[in-house]
Amino acid sequence: MDKLPKRLVKKGRRLYGAVYTLPNGSQVYLAYRKLGEIFRAGKKSISEAVREGVAAWAIDEETLRERRLEGIKVVGVLCKESDDLWLAPLDKFFDTKFSKVMNYESRGGALQRYLPLKEFKRKTSVATP
Repeated sequence: MDKLPKRLVKKGRRLYGAVYTLPNGSQVYLAYRKLGEIFRAGKKSISEAVREGVAAWAIDEETLRERRLEGIKVVGVLCKESDDLWLAPLDKFFDTKFSKVMNYESRGGALQRYLPLKEFKRKTSVATP
C-alpha cells in the first residue's frame, strides 16, 4: 500500500487514515488502526468478541459521509501492527442490517458507525518486504 498514491485524512493534528488511488484509478479509504482498537462490546478479549459476533471496526460518521461524497465505494482498516487490510463496501456502514451507531460526542468523541468484522474481507500482510 505504501507505494500507491495517497491523500492523508486528518482532523487537526490527528491522522485518521488516507485515501489511496489504485492502479485502475479507483479510490479506497483506509482508516489507520491498531489491533487493540477492535470494538469488543464489553467483552474481555477480542477472541471472545469474535466468537460472540460483536467484534467490529468503527469509523466516524463524518469521515464516512465525506468519503461517500467523494464517490468512494470501498472503505477499510489498515492494521498498523500486522499490515492486515480489512475492506468493506462503504454502503454497509450506512445499512442498519449490518452496522450499529454509537454517539460519543458528549464525551469529546464523535458519532461512530460500527461494522462487524465478518462483513469485511481481510487480506493479511499487504505490505511488501
